[in-house]
Amino acid sequence: MALNGTGAELMMLALLPVIPFGCFYAMEDTGGAIPFWAIRAGTGRYISCKTVAAILSAMGVFAVGVLLYVAVALLNGKAFLSDMMDGTSYYQFGNALTLVFYIVHYMFTAGVWAAVGVFVSTCLPNLYVALAAPSVIYMLVMWFDQYWPSELGWCNVRNLTASLYDCAEPGQTLLLHVGVCLVYMVILTLASVANGKRRQQNA
Repeated sequence: MALNGTGAELMMLALLPVIPFGCFYAMEDTGGAIPFWAIRAGTGRYISCKTVAAILSAMGVFAVGVLLYVAVALLNGKAFLSDMMDGTSYYQFGNALTLVFYIVHYMFTAGVWAAVGVFVSTCLPNLYVALAAPSVIYMLVMWFDQYWPSELGWCNVRNLTASLYDCAEPGQTLLLHVGVCLVYMVILTLASVANGKRRQQNA
């Protein structure tokens, strides 16, 4: 795993580790647990809480994973950090803050991909589909990038994972990224709730 910002490496770092958190609906639907929890808590509350839990879990796993990776690479820490996002606004204040900005930035990216997995599992509650869908969607996003309007680059889905929409100040870059990720998370959560309610009504 590397942290120099290439699309494939960032997919492994920010996407693959969080895929299992997006599979809860498919697993519980297969196990017949959803009607039980939906009756007790309500379908909307159940799915929204599960989605938030998946997002937070994915963010936490990503942060811990990066910190462990840094610890393992500690003997070569200076070179490791100096290669990470060098030339972006995140690198203005040295290695330590670069790492903090980096972790927070991609924590929210991980949360978005967990929400994607939840949404897909509410559309097709099949474990294998839920596992494969985020990677397939990521590849489609990379392909669709060529058609994305340049003036809307700040909300380009590709910039969530494979690249970075850089502003003049690191705080601006981070806040913009966090804001865009939160919007995508809310949209995906609401869509997941709507899908779950529809499936329960048609069951």
